Amino acid sequence: MELRTDASLGDDWAGLYEPGGVAFSAERVAALLKVDLATLAEQSGLTEDQLRNDMLAPAVQGYLTTVVSVLLAAYFVSGDLDKAVAWYHDGPVFDSDSQTPEEFVRAGRADTVLAYLESIESGAVG
Repeated sequence: MELRTDASLGDDWAGLYEPGGVAFSAERVAALLKVDLATLAEQSGLTEDQLRNDMLAPAVQGYLTTVVSVLLAAYFVSGDLDKAVAWYHDGPVFDSDSQTPEEFVRAGRADTVLAYLESIESGAVG
């Protein structure tokens, strides 16, 4: 699933970029997720120093882009940013007691989460 944009999203998403709009800001993504930078570092497998000082590194931007892609897809399904964030942390990916989206992302399986959200959006699941 590609990262879509929608004019109605406004500053919630644009505000995730560092000034100049070149890269996602780890601090801003953490704030959106309602976690501190230490927690985001733990979830990503990166260090706080990497997230803070090496923001253009492929590993940093790859992780942040993945998180934002999942949140954006969840937003399109739910229509509510707070619901999307809550689901990312606590919701099951399937109707069973499976891992949360956050756990799938941490395991490098965001594609599974995005496919699940796409199936909900298309009406195949849900």
